[in-house]
Amino acid sequence: MEKQNKESKLETISSNEQQEHERTSLISNSDIGENYRAITETSYFSTRHLTNEDKLLRTSTHYYSLLNIFKGYIGISFLAIPQGFAQVGLYGATIELILIMILNLYSVYLLVKARNKYKRQPIRNICDLCEQIFGPRAKNAANILLIITEIQFCVSYTIYFGEQLDQLFCQILPITSCGKKYLYRLLFSIAILPLMYMKQLRKIAVFSFFSNVATIVAIILIILVEINIIQNQPPQTVQYENLKIIDIWQMPIYFGVAMCLYEGNGLILNLYSEVDKPHKFMNQISLVLSLLTGLGIIVGALSYMAFGGKIESIILQNLPNNAIGISIKLMYMITITGIYVLVIYPVFQIMEDDHKYKNIARIGENTKFFLFRTLIIALILGFSMLIPNITVMLSIVGSISGTLISVIVPAVMYNTAYKDSEKKSFRRKMNVIFMIIGSVFGTIGFYESIRAIIFPKDE
Repeated sequence: MEKQNKESKLETISSNEQQEHERTSLISNSDIGENYRAITETSYFSTRHLTNEDKLLRTSTHYYSLLNIFKGYIGISFLAIPQGFAQVGLYGATIELILIMILNLYSVYLLVKARNKYKRQPIRNICDLCEQIFGPRAKNAANILLIITEIQFCVSYTIYFGEQLDQLFCQILPITSCGKKYLYRLLFSIAILPLMYMKQLRKIAVFSFFSNVATIVAIILIILVEINIIQNQPPQTVQYENLKIIDIWQMPIYFGVAMCLYEGNGLILNLYSEVDKPHKFMNQISLVLSLLTGLGIIVGALSYMAFGGKIESIILQNLPNNAIGISIKLMYMITITGIYVLVIYPVFQIMEDDHKYKNIARIGENTKFFLFRTLIIALILGFSMLIPNITVMLSIVGSISGTLISVIVPAVMYNTAYKDSEKKSFRRKMNVIFMIIGSVFGTIGFYESIRAIIFPKDE
């Protein structure tokens, strides 16, 4: 009996090996095989379409996925949220943040559903999806949009460092006079150049980890410091009865800054392609965005109650110049340095992979590499010199890039992917309304940002 079982097992193994050999032979000798390898190596949309070996390539577990999503969204824009509470009001800013969170969740849903239409194709990011739906030229357009968006954020980081270093050297450490933020933007751009010449991001992996820890600790400390200020500030320092509750007319202006809080939407398909359980991705993204929005509301409300209408463009500038306040500012400077490198790297990668860059042969490869990256940083610095403060810059980024990436592009992709589906006709009509409303708010926010540049208020 035992002998028969062994023979049966051997026959089963032999049969399986033969089937695997035939499958491998078929795959390796056909065009279908090339597509199969491309799919199993690069597309992780659904585990139902992967072999057991391919499933092992999915390295992003549940908690690691949550951390990656959090890293993709938390950034400098979080520090600009409190000023909106003084601008729009306690209830106004809270309502707007919640509505924009819902808008961004819907945007992610549209991207995922559009991606699901082509689940057997090797799509790893939003640019690949553009190419699948609209063709190769659309991928180039998507690359340009991502480049513009990432450069805009780098401009914001440069402005942040100028303002933060100006405060650090003239108030906290009274080494020199105030009002030299443009000089510090230049010095920051020069100081960060060595990091720009790295060819592999893995060299800053440890630094990236510590920057994430620094971000979480800094946010917790900000909340604790503001609670302490509210509890111990002298009477009548901030008259709570005079705090603004809601200003509806200011809500479209605040739209751009609030959209920047969800700056990770452009990388959402990159994150989605790595998760080990794709069917739980929307739950993960909902959890992270809810947590992010909740933290934004808590910090914004506490900041408004602690400092009233005197909130600076970056809330760190309102914190006391004691040991804790200085520590928070230094931690966030570490955070933004790490984010700057991660944000600018895809820009270098896209541009340096372009055939026009590769065809430049008049100078050596190393010289071209250093000159090109230096030129990009100089361009970012030049743009930063035109913007008065970071709130205006974030409003521009959110109004233009945020509206495109989080409103228009997902809706257009979804409507095009499902243009022949009668079942999706109602959602397609809703998406048109979705685009119109988002475009109106984005246009108003952009107009007000440009007006703030041309007619800046006295700082």
